[in-house]
Amino acid sequence: MAPNTCPALATLTLTGRQIFEGSHASIVRLPRLTGKTKLLESGQATKRNWFAIQKVTTGTNKYLYIFGYQTPEQLAGAAKDEHAEEASEALFIEAQSAERALAWGREISEEYVHRLFEGQAVDWKSMHFAHWVENEPQTEYPIDILASLPVVSDGQYPDFQAFKR
Repeated sequence: MAPNTCPALATLTLTGRQIFEGSHASIVRLPRLTGKTKLLESGQATKRNWFAIQKVTTGTNKYLYIFGYQTPEQLAGAAKDEHAEEASEALFIEAQSAERALAWGREISEEYVHRLFEGQAVDWKSMHFAHWVENEPQTEYPIDILASLPVVSDGQYPDFQAFKR
């Protein structure tokens, strides 16, 4: 490989921030930046002094999984008010398919709620909370929020301490 080139990009990262994600055959036009970055039709990127373009290929896709739940305090309030508040969390799951990401997301949700209730017999699945994989998160949520979400691989739990309570 020639110096300063990256073959067939799946994800471009500019100074630690993802600026594009797409298939290997994508042709991308980046906004004018201080310096020059040129993406070639072959899928190679030429990088110059100011930028670091990074190849990220895992053979998997990244899916935004969102799930609802109730904290112990919210569940106690739900006994008095059928319209009690609910909480939600979101994270990216790297998986072979959206179905696999959804299945692993359900396991994450169950484990998280189990930890919230510290051994009490509370079952997230039986509470029938909403949960889904967002098809086009970049059109629904601001990029800065998406960039701040944790990313886990299929079969890996997130750092539950990082979730808000």
